[in-house]
Parts: sequence; structure tokens; C-alpha cells
Amino acid sequence: MKQRFYFPMVLLAILGLAPVAGCQKSSSQPNNTNAAVVGYWFGTFTATGASAPTAQEGHVFKSDGTMVSYDFWNATSTDTASCPTKGYGTYTISGNKVSQTYSYASAGNFTATCTISGNTMTGPYSGTSSGTLSFTKQ
Repeated sequence: MKQRFYFPMVLLAILGLAPVAGCQKSSSQPNNTNAAVVGYWFGTFTATGASAPTAQEGHVFKSDGTMVSYDFWNATSTDTASCPTKGYGTYTISGNKVSQTYSYASAGNFTATCTISGNTMTGPYSGTSSGTLSFTKQ
């Protein structure tokens, strides 16, 4: 008689705990650290030096950590599709700092570390030339 009583109680206890064990809250969060930078940023670069040329430039930051830089120096248009000088690279984010490494086939390698504040991004760049970048998110 006791065996009949214990078996259903054990079975109910096991079945009662199963849903609790399966409904634990997940602690993993999606990685949205680059959400603020993803998109098209347009502005200028100003080279350091006696002549200190300023030209228009645009950067597209993709969600996979890659980027495309559009150098509109001596270009007749700021349309990215017809931009004659494109650079490709990667970027990382730490807080409000965006570190970029990119390369143009005709202009060499560049690095930049810019600070994001709202919808603006500014900071120094260096490579075959050096100076300052200043962008606004489009």
C-alpha cells in the first residue's frame, strides 16, 4: 500500500520541478555596442601642414565591424556610388571612442581614433598624411 502512495508523489514532484528548471531567465544580451556608430557619417578631413587642405569625406560603418571610407578629394560629386577613391577596413568601439584602420589602394593606410558625441564624430587620423576628421551622422 505504501508503494502505491510514494510512486505518484515522486512522479508529481519530478514533473512539478521540470518546468521550473526549464524556465530560467537568460543572462545573455545582444551585442549592441556598435549600434550608435552603424550607418553613414559625412564631413571633412583637414590635413596637417602648411597648405592644410580640407576635403569632404564619408565613412560607412557596418554592423559586422567593417567600414568603407569615401575620399571625395578632387571629386566632382559626393555620391558614394561614383566616388573615385574608396578605402576599406575595420573599426572597434570602446565607450564613445571609435578606432578605425582602413586602406586605400591609391592613398595608403590610415588609422583614426574619433570620439562620438551625439550625432558628431571628431578626432585625429594618421597615415600617409595626418590631420583631423569631423563627421555628422546622416
